[in-house]
Amino acid sequence: MVGLTMRADLGVIVCLIFACACAGIAHAQEEASNQEQVTSKDRAALTQCLSNAKTTKSAPEGCIGVVQAPCLDAPGGQSTYGMKDCANREAMVWDEQLNIAYKAVLSAFGDRDADGQGGKTIKAADLIRDMERAWLAFRDKKCAVASLQMAGGTGAGVLYNDCYLYETAHHAIWLNSLVAQ
Repeated sequence: MVGLTMRADLGVIVCLIFACACAGIAHAQEEASNQEQVTSKDRAALTQCLSNAKTTKSAPEGCIGVVQAPCLDAPGGQSTYGMKDCANREAMVWDEQLNIAYKAVLSAFGDRDADGQGGKTIKAADLIRDMERAWLAFRDKKCAVASLQMAGGTGAGVLYNDCYLYETAHHAIWLNSLVAQ
């Protein structure tokens, strides 16, 4: 009888642990999805900075960090999770800028012919798409290498997200420079 009671108690404990783990995972996923949305405040901060840079003829690279810096100064911003989140928040805003610039470059040059390898003529749209795909792969690998300094530690994610932010921002600025007037 004692053996059955202990088995039943053990079964209840296992079920409780499993339920708590599932609830924790669900909460973490919900929190992560809430954090991964671009806010209008973040978008406005970058848009305003880029507008000011254009008006004052300043380098738009000065806008990199306009969302991240105040986020890092906020409560929780200096934790590992906070640092990753702050970089990710700004990276998402720059990613929007990158997509706008990419579409503008395709629109401006996509119908043209371009010189391909081996003297062949190719459509500029194909060249632009190939470049963007290659750049995406390059950025991801570069950031993976940047995170090697802290591989196995929680800082690796911080390094990866910082790299991702800066690479995405610089590429968005470069693409925009191709069509800026």
